[in-house]
This record gives sequence, structure tokens and C-alpha cells, in this order.
Amino acid sequence: MSIVFHSRDGRSCLGLRMLFGRKQVICDTGGRRFLFEIEDPDASEGLVAEALRAAVDSRNPANRVLGELLARRIPTRPQAEG
Repeated sequence: MSIVFHSRDGRSCLGLRMLFGRKQVICDTGGRRFLFEIEDPDASEGLVAEALRAAVDSRNPANRVLGELLARRIPTRPQAEG
């Protein structure tokens, strides 16, 4: 499973991946990478994709995607990369 959205200006990329049985949201923006683990293993991929799509072109995609996930009642927590 892999879902990826790129911003129109090419500065941001948001994605969903499965890593060791856990779903993670990845946000690459402004040369930085943010990872958020989705705490609900049954979270709908469709709802996550909607949140990613809504956030990718925003001024602050990392904050916006967290708000979009929260609005869809998808709990997340920050995750260290690596």
C-alpha cells in the first residue's frame, strides 16, 4: 500500500506507507521530513488519502495534515525517522 500526493509547486510531498505492519504518514516539505504513525490499524485508507489531498498544497502541509486527520478522527503520533 502506498499513496502519494505532490504539491503543484513541487515543494511538498505527502504520502501513506505501511512499515512493519504500521501505517505511517510521511510529509516532505521545505527540505524536512515529518513522520506520523497512525495509531488505529483499521483507519480507512480512503479517509487518510482525503486528508493528504486536502493538505498537500497548503502553506504548512505538516500542520494541515494533522488537522485533517484529526477532523476525520484518525489518531496519530509523531514518529522518529529511521
